Amino acid sequence: VPSLLEPLNTLFVGRLSYDVTSKDLLRMFGSVGQVKDVKVVVRHGSKTAPRRKAREGRSEGSSCG
Repeated sequence: VPSLLEPLNTLFVGRLSYDVTSKDLLRMFGSVGQVKDVKVVVRHGSKTAPRRKAREGRSEGSSCG
């Protein structure tokens, strides 16, 4: 059962190169905070770039900025 707070901890990234991998996103976003999960969604048959989703989990007291 998804948490009501999940959207507050989810980052959707679009318009990325088709060459970008989950590992690339994990490395990029992991440099600014703990990443719990990375999900790459490719929309086959679409003229748009694949959708990418990274969920960041921050430890208490951490911040970005």
